[in-house]
Amino acid sequence: MYIITKRLILRRVGKEDSDAIYDYMSNKKTSLYIEQGCLNRTQLALFFEDNLKENAKCHVIEEIQTGKVVGHMMFYPCFGNHTNEIGWIINEKYQLRGYAFEVSAALFSYGFNDLNVHRIIATCQPENKASYQLMEKLGMVREAHFRQCIPKIRWCVVG
Repeated sequence: MYIITKRLILRRVGKEDSDAIYDYMSNKKTSLYIEQGCLNRTQLALFFEDNLKENAKCHVIEEIQTGKVVGHMMFYPCFGNHTNEIGWIINEKYQLRGYAFEVSAALFSYGFNDLNVHRIIATCQPENKASYQLMEKLGMVREAHFRQCIPKIRWCVVG
């Protein structure tokens, strides 16, 4: 997958992206809400092992103007061939610029028009207000509120 938007390129992960991805994946604040949590270099090597494959779930987001990697997107089939899950993480240094929305909107178009998926889903922690606001801005509808989720990090219990 290779998608170009007005300001961004969404492309496969390459070994040359290691330092840029480590910059935000090792940041406790940026990685607070992702399942893997904060990654060290050894864990990042495993992340790369999974994402350098031909059918990788992860694609980096690169600024066209600077060539800098600003984050990555997950986009992959789940629950059969007609549903894809989408997810995002943006380096704290590049947040609040509309990058996640821009590339997510492009992925929605790609998913529905090119892949002919019927449904695109996303999940987030209830405390992750920015993520669920982005989902709503993309036109997604909240269908569930899990009382407990992501046991690898912590059980997220909401009242």
